[in-house]
Amino acid sequence: MNADQNQRITRIGPGTPCGALMRHYWQPAALLDEFDPALDPRMAQRPLKAVRLLGQDMVLFRDDTGAWGLLDRDCPHRGADLAFARHEGDGVRCPFHGWKFAADGRCLQTPAEPMGSTLCTRVRQRSYPVMVRAGVIFAWLGPEGSTPPALPDFHCFTAPDSHVFAFKGLWQCNWLQAFEVGIDPSHTSYLHRFEQDEALDGAYGKQFRNASVGEVRGERWPMTRVMRESGSPEIRHEEVSPGLTKITTLRAMTEQLTHVRVTHAMFPTTFVIPLSETMTITQMHVPVDDTHTYW
Repeated sequence: MNADQNQRITRIGPGTPCGALMRHYWQPAALLDEFDPALDPRMAQRPLKAVRLLGQDMVLFRDDTGAWGLLDRDCPHRGADLAFARHEGDGVRCPFHGWKFAADGRCLQTPAEPMGSTLCTRVRQRSYPVMVRAGVIFAWLGPEGSTPPALPDFHCFTAPDSHVFAFKGLWQCNWLQAFEVGIDPSHTSYLHRFEQDEALDGAYGKQFRNASVGEVRGERWPMTRVMRESGSPEIRHEEVSPGLTKITTLRAMTEQLTHVRVTHAMFPTTFVIPLSETMTITQMHVPVDDTHTYW
């Protein structure tokens, strides 16, 4: 890519070509765990968080009925920051003049208006569709009034809750830098290697320690060993369908044994990797802004 192409693909704020494209896909906005009072006691009284997604600042909250609300962060009255809003059960109230908003963006009250004023019926804060799946709160920032698509039937979205967990981390890079590292199978032999194998039931680094398959000719092959002993894999790729690429990595372990791993890369920012005989990872790269990405 040249510099202009790189800018076009990695700039994702409002009004940018790639930003407009990304807004047609569901994006993870937060983890459900972030609203769990057992993990964060503040959530028992005020289940509200500021979030930044695709270069936009918003507030995400849950009302007393369990409904989720994702609203633009600046109050439509004077632009005050709704991250400081009071959570009042049926909605959130701006701390500046008390304008109150429901989870769907309806303005419920404008207290400073004269008695009988109907201003609040003509005010609406931009709200965005939200859904919860596999421990992740997803948001759709597409054009207002449009119907969001369904989430794809990835195994992580169709498996029972007992078989999935979710986590996230913040990277100091753009979404494309994060994505291209994830679909690169050669770096694992060095970045994720361990100098020696340990018990397969150990907790630390389990996603990279576990055996690739069951016993083969009386021997188990931890992924640490597979990656360490084959640092120059053969990499093949093919476009299975528009937006779906299959990346096959082959590592010759012995004359009789070759380790094969298939990674599926889904447009625009997701891939699925079988990490071991017991774990598969679905990794989504969430553009926070032009220089930060959640994975």
